[in-house]
Formats: sequence, C-alpha cells, structure tokens
Amino acid sequence: MNWMLHSKLFKKNLVKWLLMYGGVILLFTSVITYSKYVSQMMSSDSARVAKFIIDIKPNNCVSNNDSNCNIGNVRPTKIDYYFTVDTSELEVSSDLILNIYLNYNFSFFNNNAEVLEIDGNSIPLEQKGETSIGNNYYEIYQYSDKVNVGNLERKKIKKYKVSVKYNSNNFYTENFTNNIYDIVRVGYSLIQVKN
Repeated sequence: MNWMLHSKLFKKNLVKWLLMYGGVILLFTSVITYSKYVSQMMSSDSARVAKFIIDIKPNNCVSNNDSNCNIGNVRPTKIDYYFTVDTSELEVSSDLILNIYLNYNFSFFNNNAEVLEIDGNSIPLEQKGETSIGNNYYEIYQYSDKVNVGNLERKKIKKYKVSVKYNSNNFYTENFTNNIYDIVRVGYSLIQVKN
C-alpha cells in the first residue's frame, strides 16, 4: 500500500478521482438546493387564464334593483320578457346552454315553448324538468348555441324575447307577485369545445 502512495501514476489518478468526486457532490448539492429557484426561473408568472364568462342582462327594467321591476297587475294576457346575452368577453369557443326558468303559474304565449331573437328568428326550447327558487316553482327550458370565438363575424351581443301569459283566471283573488323576475329567469352554462 505504501508503494502506491509513492507512485506518480496513482497520485495523478487520485487527484483526478478526488476532483471528479468533489464535482459530483457539488453538482448534486446545487441541483437539490437550487432546483426550486431554477424551476421558478424557467416558468412564467405572466400566464393569464382565458375569460370563460358571459353576461345576461334583463331589459325590462332600467333599475338594477329587482324589487323595483314590477310589471303592474298580472292579467291573463301576453307578457314579454326581454334579455340580452353578451358573449363579447368570452375568450374560449363554447357550447352555450341558456336555461329559461318559467314560473309554474305561467305558460308560453300561444303554447309554443320558444325564445325569439329580436331580429325575428324563433328558437324552440326543450323542457328539462322543474325546480324551486325561494318560494316559487319553475319549469326549466333550454336551448344550445355554439359560440366560436375564432369567427370574427359572430354576433357578440344578442337580444331575445320570451312571451308568456298568466294561466289562472282568478288573478284578482290570488296573491301573486307582479315582479318580472319572479315570472321568468334566465341562466346559462358553458361547455368548452375545441376549435
């Protein structure tokens, strides 16, 4: 063993092995210690999530306060509910499902379950069940529409109308609200689709 320490070749190789061993330990330590910081440098914090929301505004009332949006005495005649669907902020192509909630005391005028675009197109609705919101019971109607954000010609703001009528002939004796939001409500859901 003593002769190995005096050998020039062994000393030369020993220095290489010690330097290599030190380098590996240094590299291993730096990878473990600084991997968190290296991964943070490689990623970007400026990533932004695409907007995945639309805006539905009722147009029957100028006030934002629901309690001020009364339509007067409810009669078994035609009541029009207007609303706007604004998809201009939507940044993801989606299937838009509009949910029309119609109070069970009311039915569609002319008994046609449909929503009308203001430009005149009639869109049939499909009945999807019933639900309760607060003290009121509603029938749920739906229709689907594709919103392609890559299409520059698409309409970003669409206006609709739903025409309903009061079902009962006892409108003088029944205690029923005449707030438009208790008669018709509109909700939506979105399902992202690939372009």
